[in-house]
Amino acid sequence: MSSNHWADNCDDDKIDNKSCEKSACKSFNVSVPVTISPKAKPRKPTVKCIREMEITPGHKRCKGKKSKLEFTISQKMNIDLPIEYGAEVCFSEACSTSEGKCERPKDND
Repeated sequence: MSSNHWADNCDDDKIDNKSCEKSACKSFNVSVPVTISPKAKPRKPTVKCIREMEITPGHKRCKGKKSKLEFTISQKMNIDLPIEYGAEVCFSEACSTSEGKCERPKDND
């Protein structure tokens, strides 16, 4: 039994009303291995100060001869961390296997 499907299509719309069309169809499963390798490379960051720094005083005295001074330094800044990214796509050799008779594609509606 042949796995080919032959179709004759003789239409009145063809040249001289005497031409025919013949087509052959054979179904295959085709496989293509795909490898995707992500890549990322950090670039040099940039820092921009938005406001002047602020010093918030605060002190705490300890008992005894020694004391310590505490304060907080705050500053608003923007830090730009550029990263170059992408992916490398590799296709390996395709292979196919014969399935036999043709199938019509399914509608996705």
